[in-house]
Amino acid sequence: MADQNTKIINEETKEEEQKTEKTPAAFDAQAYQTTVDTIKRIMGMITETKKQIKELKESFESVLANDPTYQEHLKAAKEATKIKNKTKQEIMKRPEAATVVAKIKDLAATLKENQKSLSENLVSYINVAGVNEIEDENGVPHQITFTAKLKPLSSRK
Repeated sequence: MADQNTKIINEETKEEEQKTEKTPAAFDAQAYQTTVDTIKRIMGMITETKKQIKELKESFESVLANDPTYQEHLKAAKEATKIKNKTKQEIMKRPEAATVVAKIKDLAATLKENQKSLSENLVSYINVAGVNEIEDENGVPHQITFTAKLKPLSSRK
């Protein structure tokens, strides 16, 4: 009789666990508001830090602009860059160099397409599998990570 009662209790517990797993989590308004407030505070800190960096960079550029030794070397570096770029352009006109540059561009485009495809498929994989790890063809596990960024919306008319 005790075994039968235990069996019934275990079945009831399993049913409750299944119901609990299927029930979506309730919306936590306080956690939501705390998260939104934190995001807005951090966005403000980032904006202020960018402003400070910009001001300091301008100050540093001013120091460089007023240093005669730096200005002399800057002028020499600009001249060297012009010569280097002119030579590079002449070399790129050679058939063997043009072929290599074209292959590099093609491979770079292919790489970009493959990376985009991989990213899209990893999102699908996470949604289907429910995990953020996957093994490569050699059995080496890799963690799937994302970086979220904020981008202002374009003005809507």
